[in-house]
Amino acid sequence: MERLPPVRSDEVSAYDNYARRLIAHMRESRRLLDSFTLRDDGAGSGSDGKIGGKH
Repeated sequence: MERLPPVRSDEVSAYDNYARRLIAHMRESRRLLDSFTLRDDGAGSGSDGKIGGKH
């Protein structure tokens, strides 16, 4: 198994920035998904609105 070369600090910061953007994007996607599912729950879908732990 090959050893990876040591990681430079600018590569680490670029990776951290990418990870932060990815997490922010996932949170925004989750927020949008929650807004759509909450809107659909009141439309007679047969659920009691407790899906996802929101009351």
